Amino acid sequence: MQRLKGKWQKSKRERLFDITMPVIYLSEDAADTGKNISNGGGLCYSSSTRRRKKMQNGIFDVTLRQIQYFLTVAEAGSITQAAERLYIAQPLLSKKMIALEEQLGLPLLAREGRSVRLTRAGKHLYEMWKKMLDSYKRDLAEASRLQRFEMSNFSIGCFPVLNTSGFLFPFVEGLARRKPDLDIRVKRENRALLLEDLQKKELDMAFLLETDIPEGQDCFETKKVGTCPLVAVVHEKSPLAKLSAMTYDDLNGQRLIFGQPENSPQKQCGIHRLCVEHQVRPESVRYVNSDVTAVVQVEIGQGITLGPRLFYPEDNRRVRLIPFCEEQSIMAVWNKRDIEEVKKLIREFLNDSAR
Repeated sequence: MQRLKGKWQKSKRERLFDITMPVIYLSEDAADTGKNISNGGGLCYSSSTRRRKKMQNGIFDVTLRQIQYFLTVAEAGSITQAAERLYIAQPLLSKKMIALEEQLGLPLLAREGRSVRLTRAGKHLYEMWKKMLDSYKRDLAEASRLQRFEMSNFSIGCFPVLNTSGFLFPFVEGLARRKPDLDIRVKRENRALLLEDLQKKELDMAFLLETDIPEGQDCFETKKVGTCPLVAVVHEKSPLAKLSAMTYDDLNGQRLIFGQPENSPQKQCGIHRLCVEHQVRPESVRYVNSDVTAVVQVEIGQGITLGPRLFYPEDNRRVRLIPFCEEQSIMAVWNKRDIEEVKKLIREFLNDSAR
């Protein structure tokens, strides 16, 4: 400390430590008696009650925006790149990071040229704040969902290629009769996105094939609502097109094509697993990004595909739909962790429909 004009002032070195180094406190007694505590590196910092209270107040003043800025900088590894992602000026973001470190009394970032890396304290706060922000987003989505349910909205998911006139429309019509004030919305997505939206509670319920529900998934409730026969889709000039029905034995030596989204949680589609269980030995197996693409591949003579009858139109003259010796169960699926009003409505309606 230096005395200038009758006042004690801190040197530049001491002010630097005030900004970038943490103050460690043992207890109220230790702070009041002015004991020094070593940080393990040979430097000691005075424990003052006034400074401790200032740091504690700073902790409670941290905003979600500050946390978002810090997380973005940590993930980008550069304040410049983080500023671009956040659409703010780089000098402004740099000042905000310094201000956050001052506010907490902790060094969060180590500057190395144009890049930054997290200190030990920064790594710890990154992990904790990342979880906290994710939890905040989930809580906000749940609150929005509760409000949406109070507004009498109900969302149903189904496959984009599902024959809605033969299955989905009767279900929606029955639900509308039971709850005339309910605003029913239908969302068409691939199977992987339907499962993801159910987990996020962005859908109240979805219709899926039993084999499309991941094994060991305990967050879903399911109920069988119908069955759908499988068909083999073959080229019109294929020798298999003359068959009146097909079995697993007919698939031996064939080039099989299966449609499955790239973001699917399952490595094998459900129908492929059935073929493996029945010890089918095809010439080759190939995956494409959707059932529609699989049919296109059949049209140009690249192989055959299998799928539920509801998936395929009857007016495609380039392919033949051959009945297959298997059926698929159609399942109503909803989230076990959904709000109780939604689960009760689904269970009651499905039970009434089954009678």
